[in-house]
Amino acid sequence: MLENELLPDFYVPEDKSSKKGSSNPYLDDLIKSSDLHLLQEGWIHHAYREGQKAGLFFLFFTRQRLEVVTTWTNQVLLEKLGITITSIKLLAYLGLELAMLVVQVSKISDYWHRDMFCGHVDFQKTMSREDFMTIRSNVTFRPPIDVPLEIRNNDPLWFGRSLITYFQRSISQIAVPVGTAAHNENTAATKAQIAARSYIPSKPDTYGIRFYACVGSNPGAYLHAIADN
Repeated sequence: MLENELLPDFYVPEDKSSKKGSSNPYLDDLIKSSDLHLLQEGWIHHAYREGQKAGLFFLFFTRQRLEVVTTWTNQVLLEKLGITITSIKLLAYLGLELAMLVVQVSKISDYWHRDMFCGHVDFQKTMSREDFMTIRSNVTFRPPIDVPLEIRNNDPLWFGRSLITYFQRSISQIAVPVGTAAHNENTAATKAQIAARSYIPSKPDTYGIRFYACVGSNPGAYLHAIADN
């Protein structure tokens, strides 16, 4: 067991005795018994020590996987545009995609506007909009080979099945929620014209791909399983 100061940010053991109770003793017991069991504790501590939050990212999307995705993407870029990118540039692109979940604007192009009170300087410093859109339209998370029509018809998410499977395996190997967990819909908003997209006007994200997620209740609402319909 490593010292507490080496524990990553997302894992902060709570004082279960301080949790507020409810009028239901059964629910109280479930809440107090909830925890997060780290399956690769030494590995997680080492990753956080060496790379902080970036180190934790590579637990779920390894550097080896990054190199593989870069190779697949370069095959597409070379065939279509005659160019290639480095794994560092692809990593920067992925970072900007994640940042868009935190800093939200109406259109992607707005991040690169240079008018007063517009744009975002960190996006502009990281990558040009042209480079970002080039990678975004060609990034490939599966082997760039022909997929049989039967698979395309039967699996609306055939283009991302490799990534979904890889991510599910990664999250289940890192940690397991203990005690209470929630199983509910989780929507990935998208405007892409794909068969997997659904439209539900009553939802905050009216257009999106619906997933079903199993999330532990304590600590940090760890995502343990995700499945599509």
